[in-house]
Amino acid sequence: MKKIINKRSLKGTIAILLCAVMAFSACACDFGSDTEPTKTDSQIQFDKYCDDLFVEELEDDALTAHFDISNPSDYGLKYDEKDYTLGHVSDDDTKKSFDEMKQAKNDLEQFDRSRLTSSQKQTYDTLESYFEIQLSYEGTTKLQNIFAPQSGVVANLFTTLSEFTFYEKDDTDLYLAVLKDTKRYMDECIKFTKEQAEDGYFMAADIAQQSIDECEKHIKNDKSVLVDEFESRIKSLDLSNSEEKTVVDTNKKYFEEYYIPAIKSAKSTLESLKKAGKNEDGLCGYGNIGKKYYSAIVKDKTSSNMTPEELDSYLKNSFTKVGMSMANVSQDDLSKFQDYNPDFKDADEILEFLIKNIEKDFPTPVTTSYTADYMSDSAKSDNVGAYYVQGRIDDTSVNIIKINPDFANQGMTKMYTTLAHEGYPGHLYQFTATNANKEIPNIRKIISFIGATEGWAQYAAKCTLDYLDTSEGIKNLIYANDILGYILYSMVDVGVNYDGWDYEDVKEYMATALGSADDESVTAATKEAYDLARSNPGYFLPYTVGYLKMIDMRETAESALGSSFNAKEYHAFIIDLGITSIDVYKKALDMWLESKK
Repeated sequence: MKKIINKRSLKGTIAILLCAVMAFSACACDFGSDTEPTKTDSQIQFDKYCDDLFVEELEDDALTAHFDISNPSDYGLKYDEKDYTLGHVSDDDTKKSFDEMKQAKNDLEQFDRSRLTSSQKQTYDTLESYFEIQLSYEGTTKLQNIFAPQSGVVANLFTTLSEFTFYEKDDTDLYLAVLKDTKRYMDECIKFTKEQAEDGYFMAADIAQQSIDECEKHIKNDKSVLVDEFESRIKSLDLSNSEEKTVVDTNKKYFEEYYIPAIKSAKSTLESLKKAGKNEDGLCGYGNIGKKYYSAIVKDKTSSNMTPEELDSYLKNSFTKVGMSMANVSQDDLSKFQDYNPDFKDADEILEFLIKNIEKDFPTPVTTSYTADYMSDSAKSDNVGAYYVQGRIDDTSVNIIKINPDFANQGMTKMYTTLAHEGYPGHLYQFTATNANKEIPNIRKIISFIGATEGWAQYAAKCTLDYLDTSEGIKNLIYANDILGYILYSMVDVGVNYDGWDYEDVKEYMATALGSADDESVTAATKEAYDLARSNPGYFLPYTVGYLKMIDMRETAESALGSSFNAKEYHAFIIDLGITSIDVYKKALDMWLESKK
């Protein structure tokens, strides 16, 4: 089974957890009592199924394996030069991916769930949910925008190469082979996009211009990271002077002969196709297939079985609920809110503060090892405040957080919540805890539930507001200012891509929601939300819906347990479950609460 990749268009790209601008407890969820310590044949076969699925996911894919595991041979994986590629983009490859996923789902369904152990039931439910979400894309992949600005192949290609970590000598062979493969891979992406345009599914002209501008940015800036900084990136390797010179020279040669021509080809193609788009609106402008594609995006981005209609209703109710919660904020807090700025000097001081304080409410972190650094000019985006580079599943010591320097200058309140989201107790904390949990099979550690992971990171960051030395009113305003913006942009996303809103519809909605018709801020928000909905459908849904669902679950637990609710115990329960879909979390929560009665 190969990954069916949606908005992330590189097979084998690293897992990046973005922050958009706008030790284990013994209380794991029990799905039944396991009285027999020796596993049955069925349980042994299920473990084998999971192990085989993990190997199938990584076989022939040395690049993905490099980012996911330390030593492939430990997992029965062996690679040669033909596996040192970026993968393929074609209808045949896509069909094969779906067929393999359907077979994996069918094989899963052959197991009698009732005969599995508690932890195996969690895995069964997780995989079942994952397959159902990903298979909802079948028949819609022609609408996938490989060159979408910010999230498409150009941005992903740079991030994959710039965040490639060199652990040992042989890693240089893989890196250089992948760098050399960029032109071939880009040609396949271009071929797919030209066919897409012929079928009438090319992006709108203004969105294409954003992608063209992005190509130009990478042509101009990428040399500083991929060439000028390359020698320092391989310094830790035990290379002789002659070996180092050969690698450095080859990297420069491949960058100039393959990488830059690949980006230039992409730019040229986008320029030639710029006016080929037949739909200036959202996905619903493509008719039923557009709505089907957006429905799949909603499931994927929310890590749930939510429909667009359910999403629309949920967002409206949530907006009202959050707005009402602000009714009791004092005028004094309102006047002080804009000027509030916690007293931190830099990212490291914030992260150390968080590490020290989160144990009041969260289990002890698996690791406190991290590197926080600033993004290069090529990596910067107006909509990304920071990102966490997901580490290897068998090595929790390497954790990288990259911060947008432009965003860092906007004040320490945003920096604080962003680093809580990316670091502790957000992404870094959650992923390292999952990876260190031996009860969770490896296959679960390499599949994505973006709505759940972004939801946890948003929720976890909200929890850390309790550690700030300020009033409850200001803490509530920080939360409301954050989530209300996400809800607004998500409402626009649904309106544009499912309900057929045009620019004027979005402007009217924004004016009503923000209480002003002609304000410059309304015009700016309208343009940003409208453009983002069309260029990256579903962009804000993981941050919004995942966030709200995590808060819903917390409130459910508090309501059910009353005075006996313990935040640290609750968070241990969530973390011990590992990363899964929202639907599986909710199912597990019901059973956990039942066990507490």
